[in-house]
Amino acid sequence: MNNSKQMALFLMVGLVLTATIARAQTQVWSQDGPPPRYQHTAIYDPITNVMVAFGGNTDAGTLLNDVWNLVGAFPANSKTFLTETWTQVSASGAPPTARFGHTAVYDPASNRMMVFGGSLNTASTSCTNDFWILDGANSAMGTPTWIQMSASGTLPGARTGHKAVYDTTTNSMILFGGADCAGHYYSDLWVLSNANGQTGTPQWSKLAPSVSPGARQECGMVYDTANNIVIIYGGDKGNIATPYSDVWTVSHANGSGGTPVWTLLNPAGKAPTARTQLTATLDTANNRMTVFGGIKGTHIAGDTWILINANGSLSSSWLQLSNATAMAPLRYSHSAVYNNSVNQMIVFGGLDSFAPPQDDHVFDLSSANGIKTKR
Repeated sequence: MNNSKQMALFLMVGLVLTATIARAQTQVWSQDGPPPRYQHTAIYDPITNVMVAFGGNTDAGTLLNDVWNLVGAFPANSKTFLTETWTQVSASGAPPTARFGHTAVYDPASNRMMVFGGSLNTASTSCTNDFWILDGANSAMGTPTWIQMSASGTLPGARTGHKAVYDTTTNSMILFGGADCAGHYYSDLWVLSNANGQTGTPQWSKLAPSVSPGARQECGMVYDTANNIVIIYGGDKGNIATPYSDVWTVSHANGSGGTPVWTLLNPAGKAPTARTQLTATLDTANNRMTVFGGIKGTHIAGDTWILINANGSLSSSWLQLSNATAMAPLRYSHSAVYNNSVNQMIVFGGLDSFAPPQDDHVFDLSSANGIKTKR
């Protein structure tokens, strides 16, 4: 090949690579993270821009109780990517037993991550209802410390596959559903007051809404703090071939202001296919819930959906993000966190097939609420 042809080929390849990078700036994979895992948890600290991942199951069937920080989790602008840095955290204190299918929530004011329940073996025949706090979770002030807490009140039954959210206004953790590792599925709703352990002894209370969305595990669940409303979507009752596709809200979800009431929404527009083991995040300012991934039978999803007017205060409707679908990985049993200030969602871990997890990638979706964000 002569020099002119070589140069032409080089320029053509360069243009292709440049275009590829430009397209990838909104959805970028980072490398060299912690061991691949699924059914773990991840929380996000917006103050230090750190995501904290805990526990999960591995490709070898080994349960984990390790803690990892993703520093610089969300890039400063759309032209900055692959800047995230994973750091393993060596927390002091006796750690929780290795587990998966647990929940974790975070209080930015106290810098404490709260962990509840989960499965203690790969066969999911042993569940727990213990409660742990990781003090100093973002590692910004030194070594984090594990603290096991003994909550008062009647405890929820041991479970896995449940969901939990945190109410910053009342320092409460709200818990819903799950399975007891013995074939029973829950539809109960609980509130743990004094959840961060700093303002008093945590105390469990069971709420009694007038209706129920039905027992389920592995649904998506988010919380509208301003209106005290929990929103759930999907999940299953022990059979991934027949998951749910319904959307429910519960009012007075933290147990204050009135009697909690479950309401079934009927969003307009084309709806997502039924699914379980998905993730959901909420942009509270715009009242939009973002649903990503999940599984139904042998179909693993990589699509992204927005529920507009998610809290049901106005008529809700579904919107599919078609551009995100084209670039997204297939994924279920993953984690997702959202940064409302930059309108980005991070997805980490999970499974992309029925084989073990293949990588430790982080997926970063810009304009995650479906509204184009200029950065």
